[in-house]
Amino acid sequence: MMNKDLWEKIELFDFDHPPSEYDFTLRLAHENYWTQNFTKHAILEYKKFMYLAAVSDMMVSPSDIVDTVWHQHLIFTKSYSEF
Repeated sequence: MMNKDLWEKIELFDFDHPPSEYDFTLRLAHENYWTQNFTKHAILEYKKFMYLAAVSDMMVSPSDIVDTVWHQHLIFTKSYSEF
């Protein structure tokens, strides 16, 4: 059964808050040569992966793209901690 409260918190999390000149999404796109649209979809897949990792009884493994987003997120330590 889906934990809708957890998913809603994950889905609504804003990686670019507070706004900055070189925020998470912009930096992720720029450093990986991704379009803004691709980057938004990659972040959504990362959110889905993190939800699955939180609720799964088994180990889960990210795709290469999700892993790239995850490692970028680790650099944004405050955001990662809040997430």
